[in-house]
Amino acid sequence: FDLSTGAATRWAPVVGGTVNALAVGAGRVWLGGDFATVNGVSRRGLAAVDLQGGAVQPADPGVDGNVQALAARGERLYVGGWFGRLGDSSRCNVGAIQARTGEIADWNPGANADICALAVAGNEVYAGGLFTMAGGGGTGQVPRGRGAAFDARTGRLLPWNPQADAV
Repeated sequence: FDLSTGAATRWAPVVGGTVNALAVGAGRVWLGGDFATVNGVSRRGLAAVDLQGGAVQPADPGVDGNVQALAARGERLYVGGWFGRLGDSSRCNVGAIQARTGEIADWNPGANADICALAVAGNEVYAGGLFTMAGGGGTGQVPRGRGAAFDARTGRLLPWNPQADAV
């Protein structure tokens, strides 16, 4: 929508499935969800579209499940959901990509179940979801009660532990 007039704009990507999350990073809008196409172009669960017209961008990391949460910081896009692979790299439910190129980042904290929410504050990435273990890559190695914080640069699990008993 045009914020000054409230009128709908021409930006209207056509998604073949459900969009669960949006984030703006590196001059494009990233869509995350459970879908197979955007504007008729094959994109599985994660796609970048142009800010102006909604044209699908070349970056195509893809996931082997669905994306439920996105958070952008600078040139990095953090991705959470229910998946085992992000692009061609093993990532258990959470990972990061370079927002301009779609290249998979080394950032690999790991969680043993769905990541439903992500937020970036300073040098920390906060995650919430159904998981009970996080950190250490893989499916997570440290008990965490449905909330965790990771170093935004390294993916190292931080001490913050809200110990929630439900989502």
